[in-house]
Amino acid sequence: MSVVAMPVAAPKKSARQAPRPALRLVPAGSDAVDLHPGWVAGLTPGSAVAPEVARGARSGARRGAALPLRLTRRGRLLRTLAAFAVLSLLACSAVGRLSAPGPLVADRAVTVAPGQTLTQIAYEQLPQRPVAEGVALLRELNKMNSTQVVAGQNVLIPAL
Repeated sequence: MSVVAMPVAAPKKSARQAPRPALRLVPAGSDAVDLHPGWVAGLTPGSAVAPEVARGARSGARRGAALPLRLTRRGRLLRTLAAFAVLSLLACSAVGRLSAPGPLVADRAVTVAPGQTLTQIAYEQLPQRPVAEGVALLRELNKMNSTQVVAGQNVLIPAL
């Protein structure tokens, strides 16, 4: 272990000044230890620790205890953006559930006349909706695979 002694100037003879502390031995070179404040319990910045204790604390802290995470500016930005993205997805899914239309309920039934099409039924029975949307609603409510209807078939009309 190499030790560096830091000289201390002789204290001035003044009644107001407190005497300076004595020389302190500081490890240098390969024995120098960069201690993080949380590695050794009870260790405070500026407290003296024997090099053997410091070396044991350094090697033990890396194996067993978790080191505190220090994020860079970019890391903090990415963490914030990831949290924002998760919260946005949760908010969008909640809004989607709240605004989703409920199940279609049949209000009445209409019997198809000869030569009548599903488009004509949608136009006559659902005048407040566009025809294409009315046809889609009729197909969904009646569980139809196509727009083909036959004379005498009952078609359920959704309540609006």
